[in-house]
Amino acid sequence: MGQPDMQSPWAQSNQTFPSWTHRELRSLVWQTANSSSSSSRRLNAVSFVHQLFFSSVVAYPELWSIRRNYYSEASLAMIEICKELEERKPSIFICFACLPEDNLEIINAVETYCQRNPWSSDLVRLSLLMGMGEVEIAEILDIPERSVRRQIAACRSLVLPLPL
Repeated sequence: MGQPDMQSPWAQSNQTFPSWTHRELRSLVWQTANSSSSSSRRLNAVSFVHQLFFSSVVAYPELWSIRRNYYSEASLAMIEICKELEERKPSIFICFACLPEDNLEIINAVETYCQRNPWSSDLVRLSLLMGMGEVEIAEILDIPERSVRRQIAACRSLVLPLPL
């Protein structure tokens, strides 16, 4: 007999992939937020996303083949979690890779751009929110680096404020 079927973590918990991703990330963030003795704190979104991905891929190697879906869902989940924290614990902020400050307006601008340009939403979120480089994004999304560079430049010029 062959090896037993390894069910994905989301199938084991009887959830969809997006809801599993959101639940796991939310759990990691809230554990960290609630264990803080400091009244004001900045949490790094990228570290939570990578922590969940790499701890899950060890147990479920097939996750590597759907990492595009994972990072897309994870970036969406982190935006929701960030907004939830803003309401419940305003002294704790989730920092995203591109953001110079604690600014939900920029996160909302990125999301508006993604809604208006759905064909480039994964690329924009991976770059601006998750801080991935052009080579990594090109590999994950299976598109040329030149296209990645061009789309990131277009989005940055429309979304991010110019430095003073």
